[in-house]
Amino acid sequence: MTNKTAIILTEPSGRDCLPAELSPYATAALGGMTEEADEMATLPLNWCVLQNVFKQYDRIVVTGGLSSADRMMQGNPLHFSEMLLIVLREAAKSFDKEVYLLRKKEPVLLNPLSDSELIAIAGQQATVFSTSRKRIKTKSVTSVQKNDTGHLSTYSADDWAECYFAWLNNATRGLVKVQKKGWTYYFCAAGLHKPLLVLEKNHAVQSTNVAELMIKSGFLNAESAAAKPIGRFWFISSCDGKFVYTSLVHFQPALPWLIYRLTQGWIHSVVMQQFQRYIQTPASST
Repeated sequence: MTNKTAIILTEPSGRDCLPAELSPYATAALGGMTEEADEMATLPLNWCVLQNVFKQYDRIVVTGGLSSADRMMQGNPLHFSEMLLIVLREAAKSFDKEVYLLRKKEPVLLNPLSDSELIAIAGQQATVFSTSRKRIKTKSVTSVQKNDTGHLSTYSADDWAECYFAWLNNATRGLVKVQKKGWTYYFCAAGLHKPLLVLEKNHAVQSTNVAELMIKSGFLNAESAAAKPIGRFWFISSCDGKFVYTSLVHFQPALPWLIYRLTQGWIHSVVMQQFQRYIQTPASST
């Protein structure tokens, strides 16, 4: 039997469905910038946070609508819910701990569940709660895509990250170049001395199905001066290799919000759609 339990809320309203005996444990919200951030501790969705939680507790129970709690959502929110459950399961396996999802006040153990079972659960859980994104004060972005992998089904999450960066170099025809130094990736634009974005691989991730890139700095990143930036770029591959999730989470743009939505935000969405088409083309290769 486990003896230390943490309740992780994916939305503040998730507290309402907790059994009375579990409510005292609900002290943190996974996802970061929630609408009630001043009333409770908040945890951004990243591997270091999950590592700290799993080290402190033997049993983690997640409840809520499986939302990113960012102001702007690009892509299908259901795909983010699916990705989140897969990340939680992979983290639980990596740290040899138990993670549960509270459904109808009954905890469901995620560790042994297959990808298809997690996807089915996400479809049901995602409709339980809805966060009012207009009330979220921090201007932050989640973008998520789910792609069938086709003949590239043997790729690990790290392979997908490298595939994306190689494709981006070719697809932008020199307008944007991704330069790799060690495990740091610099997104550079012609005529600019400062990188647009700087991403660094998180080597703490032990799962071959999960690759996490920390958005450390860059001209377009509002967190460039932050000691511990929370923006992340994820690549999550299914265990059977049939699909891959790509997701930008908690990204805080340096551009004014309206300008971001009309320019960089729109461009990012188009770029990821083009990458999806590339993956689904039989001749795709790195």
